[in-house]
Amino acid sequence: MSNNTLLYRALALIFFISASLFSYAQETTYSGIEFTGMFGGTIYDGISYTSPTGSEPWGGFANEDVSIYPLSFVDGGEITFTGATTGTDADVYFRFEYNPYPDTEPSFNTTSVTVSGVDASPYSVVIPSQGTNTFSSFLLYVTTLDASVSLTDVSVTATFSSTDVYGCTNPAADNYDASATIDDGSCSFASSALTITTTVCNSATSVRITGPWWGWDPNAGPAAVDNGDDTWTFTLDPAPTADMEYLLVVDGVQESLIQSMVDGGSCAPITDYANYANRLWVLNSGDVANVFGTCGECATGDVPGCTDPAADNYNPNANTDDGTCTYPSLVNITLSVNTANITVGPNGMFAGGGVLGDAMAVSLSDPSGTGTWTGVVTLNAGTTGNYIFLNSPANGGDWGTKEDLTGQSCADPANWNDRILPAITSDITLLHCFGSCESDGSCPDLGVSGCTDPAADNYNADATSDDGSCTYPPVILTITTTVCNSATSVRMTGPWWGWDPNAGPAAVDNGDDTWTFTLDPAPTADMEYLLVVDGVQESLIQSMVDGGSCAPITDYANYANRLWVLNSGDVANVFGTCGECETGVVLGCMYTNADNYNSLANDDDGSCIFPPTSTCIGDLDGDNVSGTSDLLALLANFGSVCP
Repeated sequence: MSNNTLLYRALALIFFISASLFSYAQETTYSGIEFTGMFGGTIYDGISYTSPTGSEPWGGFANEDVSIYPLSFVDGGEITFTGATTGTDADVYFRFEYNPYPDTEPSFNTTSVTVSGVDASPYSVVIPSQGTNTFSSFLLYVTTLDASVSLTDVSVTATFSSTDVYGCTNPAADNYDASATIDDGSCSFASSALTITTTVCNSATSVRITGPWWGWDPNAGPAAVDNGDDTWTFTLDPAPTADMEYLLVVDGVQESLIQSMVDGGSCAPITDYANYANRLWVLNSGDVANVFGTCGECATGDVPGCTDPAADNYNPNANTDDGTCTYPSLVNITLSVNTANITVGPNGMFAGGGVLGDAMAVSLSDPSGTGTWTGVVTLNAGTTGNYIFLNSPANGGDWGTKEDLTGQSCADPANWNDRILPAITSDITLLHCFGSCESDGSCPDLGVSGCTDPAADNYNADATSDDGSCTYPPVILTITTTVCNSATSVRMTGPWWGWDPNAGPAAVDNGDDTWTFTLDPAPTADMEYLLVVDGVQESLIQSMVDGGSCAPITDYANYANRLWVLNSGDVANVFGTCGECETGVVLGCMYTNADNYNSLANDDDGSCIFPPTSTCIGDLDGDNVSGTSDLLALLANFGSVCP
């Protein structure tokens, strides 16, 4: 073998070793990832992810741990996780985006994986190489509707060459790294002012900004300075520290860029091309120059169009009015309500709500004293919505008592049973009967409104319809509880006491197996509660399942709570049941610390089940007593051969 051949082989070996040393692949793994951010109607209960029927097609789940960002997959990578379902197979996939919506590009989706079976199994998804792109949004999508899937031990591994250099690749940044090949999201920028220079194609007296930061209030955003040449400048110092969505407002008129985007514009990227199109300044993207009302430039020469901002077809870029302005036509609607079937309060009748504005937007009058009250409202032609009549209360207050139309044909149950206003295109008089859908000529007798409760301070013996105005003197509420077995303490608990069994009122022992709570004064609102005997809170679920009615706040499976209704009087009840104490022998577990304690049992049947926490020697049944039941358990197994 020649020396040249040996030399070439040695050089090749050196080259191979060098390449291995300087270009071998490295890995970075991020573990314990959770997708806790829900969007589009999805559900995450801390264990399972579900896209229910009715959720949006774009609904999914987002990783909210920003410490893992930015992610890059120069030479690809892998997602691994442990998955299980509740019985229905579920298809899932993952998505990586440059930033959270709307700044999402570049982005990519992984292939879909089917998670199958109720037993946890390992899964993996390959991530192809994404070059130098970085991603700061990691999403999960469950595409099988109504299938719940759990994902645990989620890890992302990024593979990259050791020759890659991570750093800030933006030359405009303070910490720009010329040697960096992959941007790691560390770029920082000196705080500076942002200027937005807006051209108004026609004259203007004021130019402002509006957007979500100012609640889309056209008068709340920053005002621009007039440069005297049809341009106006906003100066935001310091510049915003996040992306800013906005629109321009000239002389109180907010621009619309929908058509400009439909025509191919790009100045309003936050758009659905039909209902909204909003501008977006991206963080650290520099100063802005734009033109009000368009993604283009001001048209040269005459631009005919409607120049009146109050018109329906106002054109903000028109400089010559062509007489085409159109305005909403107005209609006068006379509201007439016959009150012969009620007693009108001293402050008269009102119409309001919905399209009429506040509850008493329109005051009606009856100058002739005939019982027919009228008023006129002026609305845009075709306006639809809801409205209602109100009768001023008998006590002389201003606010009216709303008519009750529940269940009637003219009521809108989706809007508090208010009346439905149809589209009106010309002046009209609408006839009504108070509290009824009947026409003016056939009003039913609704009687006299007032307090119909004889126990109330303001009982009205002439009233035939209770108007909810009853008032009562302060009263004492007593609740007398029967305990079928002996007790040493009886208390009350409920939401007013945070369901703490020791925080509610204590009852007084009457010495005859009854205990009395005295609440002085009585509650001023409905009171939800349960009873607690010797620290044990009653359960009324089975009693309600069996047809009881004492615990109306229930789902018949997880809770069943008693309810005292305001002004319903004193109460008598029995602990642990909607019925009465059982007569004769009632078998069951009588140990209060047992898992299956029966508050109604009066003869222990040895069925008690205790948590395995006793340290008492000889306590075989876990009741913290070394007693007869333990001896019997021992004797029952006496003589058995233990393996």
